[in-house]
Amino acid sequence: MRQADNLTDINNILPLVKKQLRKQNEKGLAKYGTALKDNDLTVLELLDHSIEEKVDDLQYTIIARERVIELEERWEKLKEHIASAGRASDCDLRFVLALIVDKMNELERGEE
Repeated sequence: MRQADNLTDINNILPLVKKQLRKQNEKGLAKYGTALKDNDLTVLELLDHSIEEKVDDLQYTIIARERVIELEERWEKLKEHIASAGRASDCDLRFVLALIVDKMNELERGEE
């Protein structure tokens, strides 16, 4: 087994990457019964699997991006609502908070 290079973790994400790598390796081992390096797939089959994963990732990324845009639009509307109320005491902040919580719950459930 090769020794890992000393990496400079300027983004402080190496522990998260290692955790995800372990999780994926365990998932693959449970699903396929072998480590990826020991599988009997051809190079083309490996590339096909990689392409499928990238297509899935693209879909996840697009959906997440759309949800972020929607949240930003909602946030701008809430800011306008608060600003139009004049003073904070004139605006029911509990109502605003409830709108935010409701939207977050909708997004968690994947509702539009």
